[in-house]
Amino acid sequence: MKAFIVTKGEYSDTSISGVFSSREKAQSYIDANHLYDDNYFSRTNDYIEEYEVDNVSLPTTVIASYDIETKGIVFSEDNHDEDYPAYYDTFSEFRCRINFSNNILVMEKSVYDKYAEFKAKQAGI
Repeated sequence: MKAFIVTKGEYSDTSISGVFSSREKAQSYIDANHLYDDNYFSRTNDYIEEYEVDNVSLPTTVIASYDIETKGIVFSEDNHDEDYPAYYDTFSEFRCRINFSNNILVMEKSVYDKYAEFKAKQAGI
């Protein structure tokens, strides 16, 4: 099943105006509400985004950013081209790629293990 999202705005100002079960209903909504001026925007359909509903795939890996000072960890999508692990002295931050798990404690332990391994290599151990 698909959902058709009508958006308005540009870049960081984009917001959702409505969610519809068909492209035709989404287009009717746009037409009825005069959301976009066809003289300026040549293709109104550019503002209808199509998504597959309930099509969720869990990531296999994530990027972990470990703040050395606060001991906080932030996980983000693994869409980076950088080589990991990496240490950023300016920010006292260690980043690494780890396997995704539904258990946050398992992921946190993976970060601690990777950081310990990184520090051991730095110390020549």
